[in-house]
Amino acid sequence: MNPLKTLKNLNLFKISLLSAFLFFIVLGQNISFNQFNKFVVNLELFPSLLANEDKKAEKAAKKEAKAAEKASKNESKAAEKASKNESKEAEKAEKEEAKAQKKAEKELEKLIKKAEKERAKEIKEAEKLTAWSDKKFDQAFEGYANKVLQAQQKYQEKIAKLIDGDPTKAAFKINQQEDKLRSKLANADDQFIQRIDTISKKFEKSESTSLVESGWVKPNLFSKDFVNHGQRVKTYVEIAKSQGLPAYVGALQANFGNPYETGIDDLNKQIASLNNLILTSNEQILINQTNIADLSTQISNSEGELSSLNAQLDANNQSLNDLTSQIAEINTSLTDETLTEEEVAALEEQKNNLNIEFFDLSDATNALNQQVTISTTQLSEYENSIQELNNDITTLEAQIIQSEQDITTTEVTLADTIENVKPGVGNDFEWETVNLDTNLDGVINENDII
Repeated sequence: MNPLKTLKNLNLFKISLLSAFLFFIVLGQNISFNQFNKFVVNLELFPSLLANEDKKAEKAAKKEAKAAEKASKNESKAAEKASKNESKEAEKAEKEEAKAQKKAEKELEKLIKKAEKERAKEIKEAEKLTAWSDKKFDQAFEGYANKVLQAQQKYQEKIAKLIDGDPTKAAFKINQQEDKLRSKLANADDQFIQRIDTISKKFEKSESTSLVESGWVKPNLFSKDFVNHGQRVKTYVEIAKSQGLPAYVGALQANFGNPYETGIDDLNKQIASLNNLILTSNEQILINQTNIADLSTQISNSEGELSSLNAQLDANNQSLNDLTSQIAEINTSLTDETLTEEEVAALEEQKNNLNIEFFDLSDATNALNQQVTISTTQLSEYENSIQELNNDITTLEAQIIQSEQDITTTEVTLADTIENVKPGVGNDFEWETVNLDTNLDGVINENDII
């Protein structure tokens, strides 16, 4: 608020108050003239006193204004100083944050480099293990194949010599050679299983998926349904051996998939289902053809019966017409007034007999008409049945053609699937299609070992 304006308002208030005071004194008090003059003299001095008061107030107001201005300047300086301090603190915090970020980036870079080194080390170890597994598997399969081939070749050579030699001794020696061949094949199988077990144990101890990376095991088959891949290979080999199959059948299926896993079983089932559909369709066609032949016979019989009924119906209708004419003639004769009573009675009796015959024949004709209707309906039903059976035969024949085409397509898919299963030793044996599921529960495990 303005100090000068406040002082002015205060002075005006004082003057107003003094005027009112004098007015009441003059009216309500009995004062002497001298006292009044003295009062007036004092009243004349009042404006001077007021002027001094105004100067004091103005001086105080100016002093107060300067103090306020000084306070405002001090406040502005304090705010500016605080702003500068805040800016410095923010700049300092920003520098510290940048420093911390830089430090974090360096730590992250160190961690990334460390992880890359560890990954490179893992890859190197995996590559080393992969190379080892490739080599060992190749050696195992190659060695097994060579031993089997050598044993068979030697057996064939011995048998050829025995056949060319003494026939009486040949039979006994042939049995000996067969025993030797079985023994050599058994030894080859045992050695092969032992080598497979050795390789598998290596992977039992390792968490590496190098077998998958090397292409020796499909990713979705690695350790499937078993604790580890080594157990899977060993179990499959034992199942194959228990069925009298070469050991490599189990080993290859463990690595590259059994018929359930490769889709071979599904494709074979599709082909079997299509063949069964063709078989049942052909059987149904034969049944339909037999039914058509039977219906054709029934149609022929019905047509003969219908023809006979129609002929009889025509005869009855003709007889009814004749009877109607005879009755009409009698009715005409009865109008003759010259007839005697005996003649009228005779004509009436003849008319009654004709009416009886007419009604009987009418009933028989109605029965014939009903039989004709029934026979006609039945004949139509036979013909519709034959048409339906022929339509069914057409559908079945089209179904057979489509099934044969589907079989051809599925067989091509099956051949491609077998071809795409990674081939190994014994490919001519078609190890890919052998079913090791002896108990046919849809799962190959230790329960299938015979």
